[in-house]
Formats: sequence, structure tokens, C-alpha cells
Amino acid sequence: MASTTENKPLDIMKFLFSKRFQMHAVAWFIFILFFGASIVNQAGNPSEAYSSGTFIVIFLVLVFAMAAVYSALYYHERWFSKRNYLVYGILMIATPVALSFLFSIASKAVGITFHQSLIQDIFNFLIIMNVAVGLRYVKRGTINQFRLQQAESRLLRSELDTLKSQINPHFLFNTLNNIYGVNLKDSEKGSEMILSLAELFRYFLDAQKKERVPFKDELEFIRNYVELEKVRLSPGNRIELKVSVEDQESEVPPLLLMPLVENAVKYGVHPGKDAVIEIHIEKTNEHLTVSTTNKHAPGKQVVSTGSGLENLRRRLALLYADRFELNSSLQDEIWSAKLQIKL
Repeated sequence: MASTTENKPLDIMKFLFSKRFQMHAVAWFIFILFFGASIVNQAGNPSEAYSSGTFIVIFLVLVFAMAAVYSALYYHERWFSKRNYLVYGILMIATPVALSFLFSIASKAVGITFHQSLIQDIFNFLIIMNVAVGLRYVKRGTINQFRLQQAESRLLRSELDTLKSQINPHFLFNTLNNIYGVNLKDSEKGSEMILSLAELFRYFLDAQKKERVPFKDELEFIRNYVELEKVRLSPGNRIELKVSVEDQESEVPPLLLMPLVENAVKYGVHPGKDAVIEIHIEKTNEHLTVSTTNKHAPGKQVVSTGSGLENLRRRLALLYADRFELNSSLQDEIWSAKLQIKL
């Protein structure tokens, strides 16, 4: 028992410093200010406005208003929430009537007649109680909406992380396949490609931990990838990378452009034939445009997981919603793809 008694002051202090108590205190303080201001404006002269009777009226109204509000909240929690609507309805009607009688008696006891009539007082208390319950629903709705948005945000972040991690094995799968082919013909070139691949994956590891990276880092990654691919190209194949960027320090989601670039290289390289792969990257403060063109060979066999561009489209939908366009077309054996993002 002693420990329980000792904890009571601590519990009271916690309650007084709780956000709920502070919010209610601020609300009632604002109520007093507005109600007091209305009485002052209605007074004929300053001496009457700031008389003891005015403060008695404010105190009396405050006490009965608080009784109405917290009664309504208690009824709602105790009976309405448990679907005992009959008891709740009876109390929500009986309480305004009882408070009106008590308010009339208290007003006469202190020598003031603030209320207009008993019916008007009942109506006023009924409004106060229903407004209190309505504000509770508004509060709960706002909190639930906030929690829903947080849950959706966490879900989107989880899906984005999943899609971003899927790019890693997809790229590794294709690059290792390329290194294997080169290493059979030239082991020195194969060793160079392995070192370049290690540098690329250093960026991969850093990018996995970040939501956004400087655009210059993303460009450097793409340039390194292109140089890595050039090592294995035959003399008749070449990759042309053109870049036009206004602000290289601005940030973008990491590994966003890689699937489009990789797709052009993967399908655009044709050993024993002449082929040009064009990659154009243009960025202004408002738009980012990436376009690729490569020669299309209907019968060409490539090793692919088939998820690169699909993942790209899903990431774009999550990151930019309706602020992007990703289109591709085939004309005269030239495959073209274009990505436009409104930043």
C-alpha cells in the first residue's frame, strides 16, 4: 500500500505533463478567452465588464461546459463504443436536461441570470456534447489517416528497397556472363573487367544504403559500366555515350538509369557485325531525359532474367507516379527507348 501511495504523486505529475492534458488545457484556455471577450464586448462600460460578476459567470459556464464535454466523451467511450446505443442515447438526452436545471439553480444562487431559458440551455448543452464527440471523431480520423500514410510509406519504401536490390543480381548475372566469354579469348582483358566490376560494385554497395545520390556519381557509374562493356566489343561495335547536364550536384534515386542503359548494350551488341549503340542523357533543373538506340536482331539469343525494365517501370511508378514516360519502339531494325522524368 505504501508503494501505491508513493506512486500517486508521480502519476499525477505524468498526467500534468502529458500531451493530452496540455492540449485540453490550451483548448479550455482559448474557450475562456473567447467567452470572456464576448462578455466584455456586450458590457456597457469597462467597470461592469471587469467586475467580479463577470468572472463568476465565466467560471460557472466553464464548469458546466466541462461537465457536458467530459460526460459526453465518457458516455461515448463507455456505452457507444460497446454498441449499447440505447443507454448512450438516453444519457445524451438526460444529461443536457439535468445540467440545464443545475445551471439555472446555480445562476440564481450567485445572483445572475445568464441563461435565456431552460429550453435554450438544454439546446446549448446538447450542442456542446455532440460537438465534443464530433471532435473526437475528427481527431481519430486524422490520427488514423496519418498512421495509414505512414504504413503506406513504409510499404513503398520496402518495395523500393526490394526492387533496388533486384537490380544488383540482374546486373551481376549479365556482366559475369560477359566476363566469362571474354576470358575464354583473352585472360588479361578478363582480369581488367573483373577489376572494373569490383569498382562498380563498390558503388552498388554504397547506393543500396541511400535514397538519393548526386547525379555526377550516377553518371560516373554509367561511364564505368560503358567502359567495362567496351573491353569485350568487336571492332565493328561501338557505344556512344553523350551527356548534357545542367546541375551534376543535384540528387536522384540511385541505380535508376542503369536498366535502360544495360538493356541497350545487352541487345545492341552484335559480334561479327557493325553496330552502334547510342545513349543520350540530358538533364535540366526540371526534366531528366534518357534515350537509347540500338540495332535490333530478331534471332539474337541473349542470357537474361527478364526483370530489368519491369523493375525500372515499377520503381518509376513508385518514385514519380504520373510524372514519367517510358516508351520504346522498333523501326527499320532500330530499337529505340526513351525515358522522360519531370523532376
